[in-house]
Order: sequence, then C-alpha cells, then structure tokens
Amino acid sequence: MFYQSFFSPVRVLLLCSILLITGCGHPDTIHEENNEMASEQDSAEQDQKDDKDNQNTHVDQVIRILGEEDFAPISYEEDGEIKGISPDVIREVFDRMDHEISIELLPWARVQAKVAEGEADAFFSPYFTEERNRVYLFPEEPLLYEENVFFVPADSDITFDGTLESLRPYTIGTIRGYISLQKSDPDNILTIDDRSASTEQAIERLIHHRGIDLFMNTNYIVWNTLQEMEKTDKVKELSPPLDSFAAYLAFTRKKDYADLAKEFDLILQEMKDDGTYQRILNTYTK
Repeated sequence: MFYQSFFSPVRVLLLCSILLITGCGHPDTIHEENNEMASEQDSAEQDQKDDKDNQNTHVDQVIRILGEEDFAPISYEEDGEIKGISPDVIREVFDRMDHEISIELLPWARVQAKVAEGEADAFFSPYFTEERNRVYLFPEEPLLYEENVFFVPADSDITFDGTLESLRPYTIGTIRGYISLQKSDPDNILTIDDRSASTEQAIERLIHHRGIDLFMNTNYIVWNTLQEMEKTDKVKELSPPLDSFAAYLAFTRKKDYADLAKEFDLILQEMKDDGTYQRILNTYTK
C-alpha cells in the first residue's frame, strides 16, 4: 500500500517536473551549451586581436617612402639604383629601427599627393609649413638643412656680411626659374642674372668671369655639381648663407605614425651623434 501510495501518478508527475526544473537533461546538451559559450568567447578574443592587428599593420608592413626625382645630390637614380643624401640617411635610420622600407622617386607634385591621400607612407624632403603640417606628420628632427649660399671664384676678394647691401656692386647669377634670390630681395637692390640654364653653365660662367661675379644656389647641389665637373678647387663658398631651411621626412596623417616618427627622431639623432650622418653628407658634398 505504501509503494502504491508513494508512486501514485500524481507523485510521479510531480517528481519528473522537479527533475526537469533542476536541469535534468542529456549530457550532450550541456556540452553543446558549453561549446557555444567557448566559441563566443574565442570569437570576441579574435575580434580584439584583429582590431589590434589592424592598428599595427602599418608599422609591421613595408613602409613606402617617396622622394623627388632628378634632384641630385638629394635624391636621384643612377644605373637603376636610387642614390642621394636623403635615401642614404633614411635607409640607415630604418635599418637601425629594423623596419623594412621601399623608396621610389617621382615628380614632386605626385609625391605630395600620394602621401596626402595615404597611398604612400612618407616622403622627403619637404620644408615645414603650418599648411603642410595639417596634411602631413613632421618629426622633430630635420632630415637635413638646405642652405642657399653664394659662390665666387677661388681667387675672388668678394665677401658677404649677411646683408644684401654688401652685394649691391656685383652681378649675381642664378638658374633660370630659380626665384629664391628674388624673394629675398623685395626692394630690388641686387643685380640678378638668371640667364644660365643649368648649374654647370652658371659655374662655367663664374669661373671664366662671363658676366657674373657670384653665383647663388643650394649648397648641396653646387658642391655635387663641382665634384662631377672636377672643379671643386675653382670656387669657394661664402659665409653666412643667405637663408637656411630644415627639410624633413614627413609621414601621411591617414595612418597613425606618431610612434614611428618619434622612433625615427631618436635614431636620426643617434646617427648625428655617432658621426654616421656626417659621413653620408661627405659622400655627396665637398
């Protein structure tokens, strides 16, 4: 009687209900639920990893750097090899940083446009302006300083005291289309001859006293040309320079290169301190 009473249909139904409520189920169902939870957790972790990878991809990949073509000795191509002060310095910096780079030379307008749009990662060697700084990220350390300087024949007695007034008596040669001197002389106190079509032609005119007493151009360009002409002993450079411009390796702002730019600063300064930077300059200058 007791068993019949205890296992009555009502009690059996109640017992099954309790078992169902407390989690009675097939072990496979529990494993499936656990697997789903683990899968969701793995997916979330993978999403976080992908986000982190996407943020760092631009540092891990090859850094594409552009420069101006036919701008010796700053940047130029010879026998299929890209050479120049800027490419050599940049290669050494990134070698020490253990970052792989590629360097390509293009017309200046295309260089700036591609970096502005993020199609390339950086370019050399623009001067800093506030307008450019809104488009490109400039490191603190200049890649190089370009100076506009005056040259005279080696036996000349002409001197320059830093004022244009001291050069009023002379005729100063420049390259056709090179307007830096005109910009520095808004009052037109100088006599400027811009009939030379090239640096080589202007140097020949200067050495042989053909209508110009001085020649003004960027120091690196003139000394490189003199080396190629094997006439470094025929002229001398006057001090001080007319003006000086800091030129940089500028990065695109389409990607976050703030940390890379800081690292570039540190290594470039290291090269200047240990003499490597000056040795590269000496390769292309006097």
